Amino acid sequence: MAAHLLKLLAFLDIDTTRQAPSVTSSSAIVGYTGGRQESSGLFNHSSNFIISGSTIVNQVTQTSTGNETAINRLAERALPNAFLDSAIRYPPPRCHPETRVELRNSIIQWILDRDRTSNLLWLYGPAGIGKSAVLQTIAEHCKEQNWLGAAFFFYRPTQCDDPHRVCPSIAYQLRASCPAYQKVIDPILVNDPFIPHKALAVQFQTLIVAPLITISSQMMQPIVIIIDALDECSGDRAQQEIISLVFAFANKCRDQKLPIAWIISSRPEWQIVSHFPRIDPSSTCRREKLDVADKQSQEAVHIFLRDGLKDIRDKFSYVFMEPQAPWPTEDQLLVIEMKADGLPLFAETLLRFIGDDSIGNPVGQLEFCLEFLRGNCLPIEVNPVANPLASLYRGILRNVNSRILPTTLQVLYLRVVARSFLPVKFHLKKNMTANFIHLDRALYLSCLRPLHSVLSVDSISGEISFYHTSFEDFIKDIFRSGEFGLTECDMLEKAKPHALQWYELRKREGQWPEEDNIRGEFGVPTLYPLVYELIGNTIQYISLGPVKARAPHMLRFGNVPSPFLNTFGSW
Repeated sequence: MAAHLLKLLAFLDIDTTRQAPSVTSSSAIVGYTGGRQESSGLFNHSSNFIISGSTIVNQVTQTSTGNETAINRLAERALPNAFLDSAIRYPPPRCHPETRVELRNSIIQWILDRDRTSNLLWLYGPAGIGKSAVLQTIAEHCKEQNWLGAAFFFYRPTQCDDPHRVCPSIAYQLRASCPAYQKVIDPILVNDPFIPHKALAVQFQTLIVAPLITISSQMMQPIVIIIDALDECSGDRAQQEIISLVFAFANKCRDQKLPIAWIISSRPEWQIVSHFPRIDPSSTCRREKLDVADKQSQEAVHIFLRDGLKDIRDKFSYVFMEPQAPWPTEDQLLVIEMKADGLPLFAETLLRFIGDDSIGNPVGQLEFCLEFLRGNCLPIEVNPVANPLASLYRGILRNVNSRILPTTLQVLYLRVVARSFLPVKFHLKKNMTANFIHLDRALYLSCLRPLHSVLSVDSISGEISFYHTSFEDFIKDIFRSGEFGLTECDMLEKAKPHALQWYELRKREGQWPEEDNIRGEFGVPTLYPLVYELIGNTIQYISLGPVKARAPHMLRFGNVPSPFLNTFGSW
């Protein structure tokens, strides 16, 4: 931009080596020719003319550069997958128009109350009770009213769990929704572009507290900031620190009558429940509990099931021999409602299972649901009443064909359990899972098709997304208990030949670390870490680029170090 300006000034025959009079106090140079005696420019011997905008051009350039710097710094550290309207959350959970009406109205009234006793609301309840649906609905309403400052939805399966990226995400959204905030935050980030990389408390103070206090006199309407599923944030201490920071700032907002309202939701996990009394002994924070036993939860499930089953019947009307016959019957609906026990997630999962397009048989799917909900398809030792959601997940897994169930479980193991002990860079993503265990695309997709009620699979990339983290927790539990006849040890046994094949390939191509760089004894106590490291390094090899899965018979193990072969051979 500066080079273009110099060319323009030369074209106009203006001496750029001399200081223009009044240039710092005016945006125009009036009657100025640069002080030359002789000139051959376009405006030679001209007078009484105006050249406007010379200073303004430079200011716009600086402002534009500053804006770009600020937004880029925030964008680098923000987590767009955790935003209200992110594609990865689509379609997000929402309240049915007829459910949670009383609670939603109460929260809206609290937001509008400038004399509220607390500027922080904690919404809590068990997994699957509908906390995210409530906050999604509240956030969308606030956005329609131009009240929404920011919303952050923690979600472990999509790696939206990093506490150090919460503040940049909130700041990025505040910058977009509040022009006054933008004017304050941009210079801050230009002066110190590494704020988004600093400690959580520093980020919160610099990116959120200070700018919002600065513009407090300009706030004419509520600014709502929502943090959902805090229990899925990585690290108990980080969860507690976020609560402490938000609570302290919310109290300051209350004392200064600022229209900033914070809403946090979580499961009632111990580290969260025990922390609130320490920072809030007087219980000033507003608390809203969602309970499966309360009337609203029961009514929500009843309405959701009723309308959902009606939609399924309308969608698959061609499979019903008698269009006027009731489906489901009142008795069938009663069984489902009793087992759902006030859990909207249970109802949502059940509806996806019954209305699965890949099956196209809602009548048969409903009959199967009723059988396993009554306990007829479960082992005697499994009590379907103790945990209805786990009972539902068991039934869905048992509906998988026994011939492909081991493959399905192996894919789930690598997707869920392996992530808990491998570094992020070793996580299997997209088609890497299929490559690792030598599955072609058709077999990979077919082994996951029966699980479409609990997860979604991108047909192009093969990426797996869980609808709720409770299914991920359930998968970890069944491998710990060996409920389906396969334990974690069995899964490692199945992964062993694949890991060795990839190990041999990488060793052969000269990209594997030398044997003496692999530390630790090869006895039984260190067997798991050894296999984990082996799997992790083969995953790193796959992730280096697009790799075609090799058939097992194409790989030999001549170059594998003997300690590895001995260890695996004796296991």
